[in-house]
Amino acid sequence: MGAETASKKTVLTMKILFEHHHLYYLPQFLPIIYKFNKNGSHDISVSINQNVPVNEKTLFYKECKSLKLNIIRSENEKERKQFIKSEKFDIIIAGNKGYLEAIAANNTCVVLVYHGIGLKKSYYNDISPRVDILAVEAPSRLPSLKGLSIHPIVSGFTKLDALFSDRKINDKETGAIHFEDNYPTFLYAPTFYPSSLEKTIPILAESKLKVNVLIKLHQFSWTKSKYRHHVRLIKSAEQRNINIKLVPESYYNIVPLYPIVDGLISDISSTMFEFLAVNKPIIQTDFYTLRKKHQLFPWLINKRLDFKRLGEVDFTIKANSPIEIERAIKQSLENSGEHDKNRLEAQNKFLYKVDGKASERLIEGILEYLKP
Repeated sequence: MGAETASKKTVLTMKILFEHHHLYYLPQFLPIIYKFNKNGSHDISVSINQNVPVNEKTLFYKECKSLKLNIIRSENEKERKQFIKSEKFDIIIAGNKGYLEAIAANNTCVVLVYHGIGLKKSYYNDISPRVDILAVEAPSRLPSLKGLSIHPIVSGFTKLDALFSDRKINDKETGAIHFEDNYPTFLYAPTFYPSSLEKTIPILAESKLKVNVLIKLHQFSWTKSKYRHHVRLIKSAEQRNINIKLVPESYYNIVPLYPIVDGLISDISSTMFEFLAVNKPIIQTDFYTLRKKHQLFPWLINKRLDFKRLGEVDFTIKANSPIEIERAIKQSLENSGEHDKNRLEAQNKFLYKVDGKASERLIEGILEYLKP
């Protein structure tokens, strides 16, 4: 398929595009970009769907410009896709199956590196036939790929390579999320839907526990009107409780926050799996707010979420209702090593290797695939 022409080129001079459906794909791609740049003189470009909100595009362009990346943009989405296809990239790395046929030339090698590893059923069973290579974060995912005509590369989760990079949040940046009290800090990272946020924030706002709560929202909470109330809820909670801080929208990468907090609170989010990399307490809110249609027709939410995989989660402290959150926080502080063994086993099962070399393994696999 797309590998043939690319394989005839000198490995050190390939044209590579990192295609973004959204800004939050960038943290998954950056470690790969850094590694490609370190390995050779590749012609690397980045681009983002022109239909995303203006604030999202602006932040994407600002970040990529600061990283000195070549940016492909256009007046409209149709022109952007046409231009990319005409460029005939050797490799296109994408985070979603999306519209690959519209941007990949006949001889382009398409690599799918998913932006998350969470609990949606679409992962690994909704893949475009245009994908040549699939980055797989752990061997435990391989059985679900049976019958698919793609080449899997077990690499680990490239996004987590940032934990081993010197590109971490610096003191100037952390000033924006500085707490007055030197209490233990929990990172609350809910997904956008179905989210525990509406039920959790009122509890945290009134909490008298001596803990700080740093809240990192999904990007859709900032950019989609139906989720903007998440921001308003948290800003209201900040005014009532000085120990609550909302992470600014500009902090698009959550990974550098993992080492500076003492634990995680999350719900049906891939963050719960990512956080295994630092082996700290994880509180799982086992409740959320459903839309009316999902309340009336529960089978619709069952179709959306991977409850089988959710059932494999045995490394968290469960909060089955909002009133149990404070109990779960106390429990994690009093015995932070309670689920240590389970967390380490889950780290191996879901993340394969957390060593800063996932991008290296992926690139080695891609180059091996491209050999004549």
